[in-house]
Amino acid sequence: MAVERFRKIGLVGIIITLIIITINTSAAAPLQVNIEEKIGSTVTPDGIENNGNVQFSYQTNVTGFVNITNNDPDDYLYDVWVAVDIPNLKGECSYEGSRTDVSAGSSLAVPDKINKQGVFNTSGANCFIHIPVLAPGETVSVFYDVNDSEAGLADGAPFVVEERYDPFKIPSRGEFTWTVYLNVSPNITWLGNTQLPNTATASMKIVKYLSNDTMHFGSQNWKTLKVVGTPTTNNGNVNTYSGNYTGAADSTIVFSRISLNLNNPSNSVNTSFQVEGNYTSNDAFTTRFEPFGFAVFEFSISSGNVSGAKVVDVFAFGNASIAVNKSGPDANNNWMGNATITNTASGLTYVVTNVTLWATQQGDFSNYVQNNNFNNLNCSGGTALDSPNVICGYEPNQQLTESTSYTTGNMEFTYDQVPIIWANATFKLIEDDTNGWGTASNTANAANITYGSDFIVIEKIYVIGTYLVKVTKYVQANASAGDNVFDVWLVVENLGGERSPYVYVYDLIPERFSEYNWNDNWTDVRQDGNWVNNSSMFSGIGNVNNPMGGYTKGYWWRLYPLEGGANGDGDYMDYDEIDANQSVVIFYQVQGSGDFKVLDAFLVGIDPMLSMNEQTSPKITLVSGAKATSYESVMALATAFAGLVAIVSYRKRS
Repeated sequence: MAVERFRKIGLVGIIITLIIITINTSAAAPLQVNIEEKIGSTVTPDGIENNGNVQFSYQTNVTGFVNITNNDPDDYLYDVWVAVDIPNLKGECSYEGSRTDVSAGSSLAVPDKINKQGVFNTSGANCFIHIPVLAPGETVSVFYDVNDSEAGLADGAPFVVEERYDPFKIPSRGEFTWTVYLNVSPNITWLGNTQLPNTATASMKIVKYLSNDTMHFGSQNWKTLKVVGTPTTNNGNVNTYSGNYTGAADSTIVFSRISLNLNNPSNSVNTSFQVEGNYTSNDAFTTRFEPFGFAVFEFSISSGNVSGAKVVDVFAFGNASIAVNKSGPDANNNWMGNATITNTASGLTYVVTNVTLWATQQGDFSNYVQNNNFNNLNCSGGTALDSPNVICGYEPNQQLTESTSYTTGNMEFTYDQVPIIWANATFKLIEDDTNGWGTASNTANAANITYGSDFIVIEKIYVIGTYLVKVTKYVQANASAGDNVFDVWLVVENLGGERSPYVYVYDLIPERFSEYNWNDNWTDVRQDGNWVNNSSMFSGIGNVNNPMGGYTKGYWWRLYPLEGGANGDGDYMDYDEIDANQSVVIFYQVQGSGDFKVLDAFLVGIDPMLSMNEQTSPKITLVSGAKATSYESVMALATAFAGLVAIVSYRKRS
């Protein structure tokens, strides 16, 4: 029974009998506890809008490590306990290293001897870590996973990734070039669900890989794939290198030294680069959404972590000594004893929280000496803990810097033989970045053994395996033809590798403008103000009056199927393409004054995926000769034309 009471009273199991025992656990540097969280995101393209903007979906996983390090190169730390509060913890924290004596978990039992106020605070903690011995220079890492869905993190990422391709569709079986515009900015909505500080900044590097390797976000059908031209960036540096996943000399771009203020959504990195590729497949196909590479984001965030995980408290001790002093007896068999605790560490500071003194009978370690009426007066500066047993408790809460000591008050009692006086003490490192334990927190990308980072943006583009039709419209003043006369050119090209079906082209004439120098013949090339070149490709024309507000007439032209292979440059003087039936030029003149509303030359009657113009025209020449882009919607025009339904139905029959 006495031994059991002793165990309850004992705080750190150090038993001293009339001699000094030194614990050789000197720690010359602080004990560091670092919470390090890792963000892994896969950003996947779901499709591309008609303006070329890629639509991405995000899948993010946040994990963390509690890294406990003895920074001293020579000395050991003992009985290290760490309590951590991890919001939205998924499951339990766990130690997955090779040591068998390290334990971690949400239900790990903390010994009563330290689980008390002022010694080791566990309030609010859901992850407990115990390391019996932490060697010099050793780090023990404990893993945890954040419940991303509960935290509102799963479907987003710390950065908004915006990409636009121009063009966003390319034909197969040929060398074609497209421009990639990549913009990365802080995701204020996602960051608002985190505990990262408002002052946090991110240092970033983006590595863009082109790939024709199916094991690395590519397609083996890319016969060639490389970066052409000079990539640009508004934030940091850019360099081009030989590629890992294509074999081409220029297929990897590194955008480095990027800095983003995470509290400012306008603080972004804008990059652009051109890709040239030849996609050739042995299989027949209409359209494919094909990967051509990926981007890897490497980043670190200056301070804080995503989940809000924090260290609640740390308990550990190092080098110290305890001495028990005993004197007596006098003529009345009175004895007196005390204990002295000395900090013998180099550069560490302890706080002594509890000291216990007790006396047992001669030759018997189990039975306490007992005195009737043993009370606080017998424990100078302390408390009698279990009268009539001779036990005194002291709570000095006194800091001990290097080489300093604390001595308890005297414990006085009566015993007619020679007693054994015992002592133990609880002392621990203070929380101090220089002389005790300290904490830190940081966030970075999750590691990937292959790519370095597990924050990966996959890139895909539409490849057209059949036909791909593009229309370019020019409006040019023609002073030699008459006052306020304008030439309108509609250049229709098939960039694809196969013949198109019949093609319908639509256009509108604004109010206060009318046809000029027209006749009913569209095959008399360059003879008047209306013709189609090559005239053999002309299959019919129709019109409707007052198709919509602001317009007097709408026209449609029906063209025979176009051969594939046009280069898509919109040149109305490319007679090689015209003669090969790869390109058709529709020409007409109008006369009038006022605002000429520049519209797209729209296509209806073919699969929109196989058209470059279902929403916008890639190139339009204005009256002034400048070039701009129209954003008129094809759906608006489609509903405006009376008779469109019949036209589309005819296309289906043909």
